[in-house]
Amino acid sequence: MQPFPASTVFGRTIPKTKFYERMSVSAIVRHAFASEVETIVWRNKLSATTLNVQTGERVCEIDVFEMTLKQPTVSDALLRTIDHGVPHHLLFLLRHDELWQAAIGYKEIGKSAITLTVKDYYRTPWQPLDHLHLAISGMTLDEVFDNFVRQINTALPPTSTQPLRTDLEAQAQRKALQRKLDALTRQLRAEKQPRRQLELFQKINHLKSQLQG
Repeated sequence: MQPFPASTVFGRTIPKTKFYERMSVSAIVRHAFASEVETIVWRNKLSATTLNVQTGERVCEIDVFEMTLKQPTVSDALLRTIDHGVPHHLLFLLRHDELWQAAIGYKEIGKSAITLTVKDYYRTPWQPLDHLHLAISGMTLDEVFDNFVRQINTALPPTSTQPLRTDLEAQAQRKALQRKLDALTRQLRAEKQPRRQLELFQKINHLKSQLQG
């Protein structure tokens, strides 16, 4: 990965406890911090003053957190705890041994607080650092952040002109339909009664038509 501009380097280690000692989090999340994370470094600060871009309507700063992990996985609940505790947009660079993964979640921030919590995290495959490509692209911080999400969440339409939130909501709806379709398909395979088989078959075809629409 090409390093972000030197003007954005922050390089401050943050104690893990800082993210939950003043917040109401479950014992499971506290255990995840202890068992999954070795260190957290605030690696970069991407803002209008550190980049040659304009501040956005939704995004005023993107903080890049480098997390060294004890194992090649980190829970969404842990990332969500960090995201909820930081009033900026976040990009996570996760490291385990010699492999790296980028992770990001979509959230909206109001003038005084986070107004939309992260529902899903999107991740790249684990790979060597020089294979991880994340370009700073856009004239505003809104565009920079949205392009990070699109670079990491490669399942989104590559030539979409829709707002990012619209594309993410459509993707979430398709995933929900696919889960229903998978569940009905399993039921159909196990069903013995012809009448019930026909009902399930009709529901499956209806869901398939929605997914293809």
